[in-house]
Parts: sequence; structure tokens; C-alpha cells
Amino acid sequence: MMAHDPQADLQAEAIGWRIRLRDGGADEWDAFVAWLEGDPARSAVYDAVAAADAALRPEEVPATILPANDDTAAPAAGPAGRRWGFAAGGAAAVVAAALFLAPSQRSPARTEIATAAGERRTVALADGSAVALNGGTRILVGGGRDRSVELVAGEATFTVRHDERRPFEVSVGGHVVRDVGTVFNMLSDRDRFSLEVIEGAVLFDPAGAATRLSAGQVLRSDGENRIVTAGDPKEMAGWRTGQLSYDSAPLAAVIGDLSRSTGATLSLDPSLDRIPFTGSVRIEADRTVTVKRLADALGVVAVPRDGGWRLEPHRRAPR
Repeated sequence: MMAHDPQADLQAEAIGWRIRLRDGGADEWDAFVAWLEGDPARSAVYDAVAAADAALRPEEVPATILPANDDTAAPAAGPAGRRWGFAAGGAAAVVAAALFLAPSQRSPARTEIATAAGERRTVALADGSAVALNGGTRILVGGGRDRSVELVAGEATFTVRHDERRPFEVSVGGHVVRDVGTVFNMLSDRDRFSLEVIEGAVLFDPAGAATRLSAGQVLRSDGENRIVTAGDPKEMAGWRTGQLSYDSAPLAAVIGDLSRSTGATLSLDPSLDRIPFTGSVRIEADRTVTVKRLADALGVVAVPRDGGWRLEPHRRAPR
């Protein structure tokens, strides 16, 4: 009688998750994180399967495929949950078989994840990293690289599981940010870009200027100029704590942040567009309170318009 091999079962489960997550939605990601947290050994096994998958070349797909159950749902634990047989070739051969059986998944399309204005969402990635999305944000995940994310627009905080062998990278507007073991917040809004390093360090444009930023540093760009300043990590990614802090920021930028975080439709009178703002804005549960408090602090008036508000200077009554 053949001895039971728990490690083989664990590899089978990891391979099942690798296949399932290629086109997985939010429910699959949540279930995957729960699976990882169920046993500390699972993370290392999944990483090994993912690495074998990433290193596999098309010509390495075996001509003879081991029998497989047609049911590709999440694998169950234990002997009853085994979906794949194991050959002497190890995990790489099994991943090859899985890819051969599902050729449409060999070069998976990137998965789009988006939030509406005022909505927040945290997504667990397959490598153990996580992305917290502010409102009005869109990211693309995967696409052949399991440690690559594109920030298309909006604001997100990345908590990265560091791996020197497989760097985690975020692309945005033609730039690349590479993790050096860190937590960082990124904003991309038209010609406005900012990168806040909350913990650890990152490389900005590693193939070009390779600017290294450490915890407490902020890189900002308006499309023409790029500056690096010091900041307080406790105040970074303020949208997550409901406290937005600014130092001589254009009022237009403040309004944009509030619109994204609260879902309120806000606009400015052109005369206020470039007014610098220094201070903090508390995001309240009632966005009407948030907008009116900002207007009072600025000495302007919030006028209801088109289902939202427009900030305007106080008008003097005619004599």
C-alpha cells in the first residue's frame, strides 16, 4: 500500500489555486488569502509552484498529460481533493500539464479592478501582497507577470510581500516603481502624480534615473517638475484614516482628493483654482459637513450645483 504524501496534496492545492487565480475575481482572491492563512506551509509551496509556472517555456509542455479531473473548482484539502497526479518531474511538470490543458490561460489577460468615487476596496494579490484602492481608482493586475500592477488612474496603497528574486513593480504613466520591501501610496490624477513611502524603500524608474526613496520621503510631479520632499509617514495615505493633510497644495488638488474619497461632485470657481492650501481636512461620514467645513476654513462659500457643490468667493452685495 502506497504511503500517503501530504506534501503532494499541498502541491496539488497550490496548483489548483494558481490556475483558478488567473481569471479570479474578488471572491477568489478572498478565498485564496483564507487558504494561505490556514497553514503557514502553504505560502512557500504556492511560491514554488508560481516560480515554476513563470519559468516554464512553451516547448517544455509535456506531450503526455497526466489524467485530470475536469472539475477545476478550488481544490479541497486532503486525499479527496487531489486534482493532479505527480510525476518525477515535480511541480514544474505538473504546472506544464495544467497549462497544456488550459491553453487560453497560458498568457492570461490582465484583470481590471476598479472603484467608484467614494468607494474603497482592498484586494489581496496572489503573491501575498495587498492593494487598497481609494475611490475613483482603476488598476490592472497580472498579464503574464504575477508581481506586476498598473495604476491606470486614482490612488492606491501597496503593501508588498518582498522577494528579491521576483521584484514587485507598479507602472503608472510611463514610470515604474519597484519595491525594495515596503508600504507605499501612489496617486495618478491627470498631470498630477505623487509617491509616498510609508515603510521600507522603493526605486522610482529603476531602468532610468533609479531614484531610491526611503520611508518618510515623498516624490511629486505635475507633469513638468519633479521634487522629492520629507513627509510624516503617519500622515501619508490619509484617505485611509479620513484625515487629508496638505502643505501649500493647490486648492484644485484638494478638491480632487475630496471628490475621489467622498464621492461628492465638487468644482471650483476659476479664481480659486491655484490658491495654495496648508492644513488638514477631516473626511466625515456626512460629506455635506466635510465640504462646508472646508469652505468655512477657506473663507469661501459652498454653493449647491448639479447634485454637488461649487466653491466660490463670497460675493459682496451691490450698493
